[in-house]
Amino acid sequence: RRMSPGAAHFARQQGFWMLAMGDAGRVFHLARHAAEKRNSPCVETTDFLRALTIEKDVADSFPGLAESVRQREKGALPPHEKVSVFELPFSEDCKFACALASEEAAQLGQRTGPKHLLLGLFRVESCAAAEILRECGLTEAGVRAQLAPPPPPSDPEQGRTYV
Repeated sequence: RRMSPGAAHFARQQGFWMLAMGDAGRVFHLARHAAEKRNSPCVETTDFLRALTIEKDVADSFPGLAESVRQREKGALPPHEKVSVFELPFSEDCKFACALASEEAAQLGQRTGPKHLLLGLFRVESCAAAEILRECGLTEAGVRAQLAPPPPPSDPEQGRTYV
């Protein structure tokens, strides 16, 4: 897995928690609660994906994704030492996906949002969340198309000459 120099610099200098200050901050909180509910010792990419399906922007753009993710969820893990939800660490794949999401947003000149996080998950091709997204019929290109700015409105007066 290769990270661009910009994403690597961001991850080293700022830490991936700087993303939480962007529009995607709520996703981090929801992902930690999803991991806690499964008794997981850390937040995995599937927890991240579960949290993303709760976001209105994602749910409206990709109807049926939440139900598909729920059907593929694994049950709770065996009990382990209880850790506060705020202390649950993020897996390396989650951290990598966040850095890639930040890079995607920067390339588009946007703040990091839920759809950028979906792209970050897609770019970590071997993670469980990317596999689920592909099984659900989503593509990286389809998500990226949702992020493209709308074309400027056409001006009916454009091209006309007045005497």
